[in-house]
Amino acid sequence: MEYIIIILFIIVHISMGNELGYSSSSPIWTHITYQFQHLNWIHLSLNSFAFLSLCKVLQKALPLSLILAYAYFASIIISFLSDMDLPTVGASGMIYTMSGMFISISLIGAKLRIIDNKKFLLFLFGVAIALVLSAIKPHINFFCHLLGLISGIIIGIVDNWLNNEKHSRHN
Repeated sequence: MEYIIIILFIIVHISMGNELGYSSSSPIWTHITYQFQHLNWIHLSLNSFAFLSLCKVLQKALPLSLILAYAYFASIIISFLSDMDLPTVGASGMIYTMSGMFISISLIGAKLRIIDNKKFLLFLFGVAIALVLSAIKPHINFFCHLLGLISGIIIGIVDNWLNNEKHSRHN
């Protein structure tokens, strides 16, 4: 399924302009389509690689359908809370949501454990650098990234809490 999403990214990139992205002057439906449009091939490639990597890791803790639902619906919600004056395209909101899920589930959950602390710290450093760069670059929607990360952390915490509640009721 995750490869179907990547194929969809590619088809949309080849066949559409940037009209799927959202801004303050775009139709409301663009908040549900902006994730599939990318600015250029580099943007598409980086987002596709990050998306596939995070799907692979998170599937050790959650079903793919749940990962995709959490990431997609969170990205829709955060699009309404982020900078509407900045035209926005790309799956970064979903990717930052998935990154936040990975961080919180790894740190507090039992379903996903940190095996290599150095690699985990490198991942955290990479996310921090990417956030800083998105804050510095004027054409990148920093708040979409930041809110995605925060929402992913919250989703991971809530998912862990719900699983603990479910297990405590069965014991």
